[in-house]
Amino acid sequence: MRTLPMSQSDLALLLPLAWQNYLDNQPKFGNYKSSYSAALAAEALARFRAADALPDDAARTANAELTRGELLEQGREFLDAWQQLEGYIEGAFPAPTAYKAMREAAGHGSYERGQAPHPTRLGLGGGA
Repeated sequence: MRTLPMSQSDLALLLPLAWQNYLDNQPKFGNYKSSYSAALAAEALARFRAADALPDDAARTANAELTRGELLEQGREFLDAWQQLEGYIEGAFPAPTAYKAMREAAGHGSYERGQAPHPTRLGLGGGA
């Protein structure tokens, strides 16, 4: 006989019914084996209800998505500020060697392709 895969939602519908059926017939189960008690069903149902009450994927990831959006916006602001600073440096030090030296002194070497500096270079991460 071929069995079809059961989805998590199918299982969520069937488990309470299965445990209720167990409780309805618990004396028969208990006569078969003493560990088949009403407490076993109560504990299983409590665990099921606790798991069912957990937040879904959307609820679990909502804060992370909001924070990511805020960080991306902040990153754009920082990049805009860096580009403005770079323009000031270019205007104040027009000679190519002076511009390059001052731009490096301002931290250009910490940036990669317009991205924020590496966290360890800012003292935010581990390492030196």
